[in-house]
Amino acid sequence: MEADAALTAVGRLDVRYDQVAATLGAAGDAARISVGRRGMLGSLERYVVAEEEIGVAIEDVRALARGATRAIALDDSTPPEVIAAIRALAEAVRELANMLEDEAEPERAREAAMRAVRFANAVLAETSNMSALHIVGQVRLVAADLLRATGLERAEASQAVRSAPIERVDDAP
Repeated sequence: MEADAALTAVGRLDVRYDQVAATLGAAGDAARISVGRRGMLGSLERYVVAEEEIGVAIEDVRALARGATRAIALDDSTPPEVIAAIRALAEAVRELANMLEDEAEPERAREAAMRAVRFANAVLAETSNMSALHIVGQVRLVAADLLRATGLERAEASQAVRSAPIERVDDAP
């Protein structure tokens, strides 16, 4: 089942995340110590900001995957926007990776994260199903984590998530 596979995959991220964090720490130390490498500090900053927020996002995705697994085990009904929201989060992660690798602008990652929130908000308007509401909460948390990873301040990311309108699957382009 896909939810179980996602939960297993998130578990494997811990080792990779620790490796990235250690590498960034060492790179930052090298750039601070070496006069010739100090110019790299600006380039590293984008990664350092993202790395801190990605660590939080991993924990939130773990809770999201557990919630999805539980919803499936309970055979709880969830609106189609739940799946659309999770797919939009996946797109946001891919766009965040593109932003970091290509030093691209963060708009595409931010838009995908906000699309996930808009779909999640539609679920809030439709159901009181606890499994769906748990997943919605986690989608919103991960989206805020990803917005912060793109460089938005905490207050700005939180406000964007809180004020996002509803988007239904039928309305999506």
